[in-house]
Amino acid sequence: FTRTYLNDKMMHLQDEAPFGATVQASFSRQNKFFKGIITINSNAGKFFAMASGTKLKDVTHKLNEQMRKQLERWKSRRHHRESIKNIEYDYDDVHSLA
Repeated sequence: FTRTYLNDKMMHLQDEAPFGATVQASFSRQNKFFKGIITINSNAGKFFAMASGTKLKDVTHKLNEQMRKQLERWKSRRHHRESIKNIEYDYDDVHSLA
């Protein structure tokens, strides 16, 4: 795997992250053991993933899965809050017409 492969994976996470977020990744190798850490910092919160293994591809896959799950949870909570705001707003509009 090349640096380009890892950059592509990080760019995909950047696209999924909250607007204005910064993505940082660190990969290290000690003998045949790889370790990866990804952090995403944003106004919406901090996301963190860490994985290790003997194959860089497996480590990268684990990291992406962990981060994707966190981002999906954030998106579902955000969508739920926006839906509630819309309901409250709609209620206020209807109530003010009476």
